[in-house]
Amino acid sequence: MPLIDISIAEGRSPEQLRALIDGVHRVAEETVDAAPENVTVIVREVPHASWARGNRTIAERAAGASSAAGPAGGAAGSAEASAEGLADGRPGAADDAAGGPADPGAAEHH
Repeated sequence: MPLIDISIAEGRSPEQLRALIDGVHRVAEETVDAAPENVTVIVREVPHASWARGNRTIAERAAGASSAAGPAGGAAGSAEASAEGLADGRPGAADDAAGGPADPGAAEHH
């Protein structure tokens, strides 16, 4: 009976979360021959102020990107946002585009 617990920074749509649950559920069935009724998937959305990497929360990185961009949204701010994975306002957006994990620790199994 696989229990898959996913922690992900908040900000995804209900449709994205549903697609995540569906994909993870399907992979569990296919890779470990789990019966569909025995697969449990838990998605925990973590507020940006409660998710930190490198001793900076997602909220702090986003605020830093906003203040660096200035009122006109200059290139320095957008570069920092992209580097921090916040290019489109979602944590991990840069990782998504690069094919990496959307959130640090998302693939960890706790």
